[in-house]
Amino acid sequence: MERVKSGPFEHLTPHEPQGIRMTQLDWQRASTDEDEGAGAYLEVAAGPDGQIYMRESNDPETVVVTTQAKWDAFLKGVKAGEFDDFAEEAGEDVAESAAEAVTEE
Repeated sequence: MERVKSGPFEHLTPHEPQGIRMTQLDWQRASTDEDEGAGAYLEVAAGPDGQIYMRESNDPETVVVTTQAKWDAFLKGVKAGEFDDFAEEAGEDVAESAAEAVTEE
């Protein structure tokens, strides 16, 4: 796979073998079994090379790679609430869309 640098992450394109088979990684999905099939989910795996691999469940060929240190910093930010504003904005958009759909019926 070919690495393409984009900000703090590197994007892997599925053109060149990397020596790491994505199918052999232990992918962890950010959903419960009850949510299975309900949409795209983030999947994360730690590679034998010390890198962290991320992909969306509906596009497993597209993989983003970052270092363990950057992943740890990201998780620390999530736990500290640094990204809560983004979740609130997304929730407001969903609520507004739902309200509009109900109003139009």
